[in-house]
Amino acid sequence: MVEAAYNRETILEWLGDVPDPEIPVLSIMDLGIVRDVQCDGGVVVSLSPTYSGCPATEVIESSVIAALEDRGISNVSVKRAAMDDRLDQRRRQGKTPLVRNRATRRGRRQAGAAGESAHRPLPEVRIRKHGARQ
Repeated sequence: MVEAAYNRETILEWLGDVPDPEIPVLSIMDLGIVRDVQCDGGVVVSLSPTYSGCPATEVIESSVIAALEDRGISNVSVKRAAMDDRLDQRRRQGKTPLVRNRATRRGRRQAGAAGESAHRPLPEVRIRKHGARQ
């Protein structure tokens, strides 16, 4: 296999063709899952799932590697970017850790057209010390 000519912008463009396995009308770029791409002696793609504990994370990682290998890049690796500390804190507090702000405008528009509400704010449920809802 001949190594393809590529740069960061090209990789990001190609990753725009990788569908989210749970909402296939959206790409992993639309959802803000791709956090960074480094091209230095190979390609390293940093991913952060849309929410902590996302079951599709491994499928997304495999899809990224396959998409880039299909375009002739043989030295591809994926790393999981750390979730925002604030999101991890929300998860520890039992609050929804879903990431909404990383989706692109196109992604939010397509999600709405598909009837998905993954990026709409969810109501906060406050818990009193004794467990009763406020």
